[in-house]
Amino acid sequence: GTFEDVTESRASAERILHDAIHDHLTGLPNRELFFDRLESALVAARRPGAQQLALALFDLDRLAAINAAHGMSFGDSALLTIARRAARDLKPGDTLARLGGDQFGVILPREADFDLGAFGENLRKQLANPISFGDREISVTASVGLATFDGASHAKAPDLFGEAEIQRQGRRRRPLDRVPEVHAQHPRVARFARLGAAPRAEPQRDLRAVAADRAARGPHRRRLRGQPSLAPSALRRAEPGRVP
Repeated sequence: GTFEDVTESRASAERILHDAIHDHLTGLPNRELFFDRLESALVAARRPGAQQLALALFDLDRLAAINAAHGMSFGDSALLTIARRAARDLKPGDTLARLGGDQFGVILPREADFDLGAFGENLRKQLANPISFGDREISVTASVGLATFDGASHAKAPDLFGEAEIQRQGRRRRPLDRVPEVHAQHPRVARFARLGAAPRAEPQRDLRAVAADRAARGPHRRRLRGQPSLAPSALRRAEPGRVP
């Protein structure tokens, strides 16, 4: 009857909307929904008495090599395992998203005493545990980038994203599998040390601008052919929850 047709049509529309803003493999929010939530989190972080806002980005260092050696099925299994491990220490209000390929992001609205450096190190250790697939067991490493919201430096979401992305890329170029540590007493450096993020050298301003620009114009703005263009209000209506 007519009622059944309307119900089926509504359910179909909800499925299309859900699929448009979630990763098909992991079921996590995708890049578009991630940036919508990050923008909303920045607005909330500017309010008086708001929680501290932190961001963590990470990816697997050898996923392409793993896929080549063991096949795409193992690579998909590795991504699902990584997603489950990364979600273990999240709290209501956090957002874990798959941004594309082997890259993930975590939005962390936390209290002022939140130790972002310890969170990043614990995340790296969890991701470094061997992954089993059938009779095979593979060790993986992850590059982790961290950033904490600063109203003076981060006007928009791509600014904060670019801060964490520069650190993640810097970790990739380091030989040791660890979250960067800072050993200095200068007040500016010490502030970043407490937040668990490496300080930016002055020459890196151009790199930060490039990373922010790429984030603003990057894959989160692209849509698969046939997907609807989604307004931020539609994204929030579709996903009121935070931790998947």
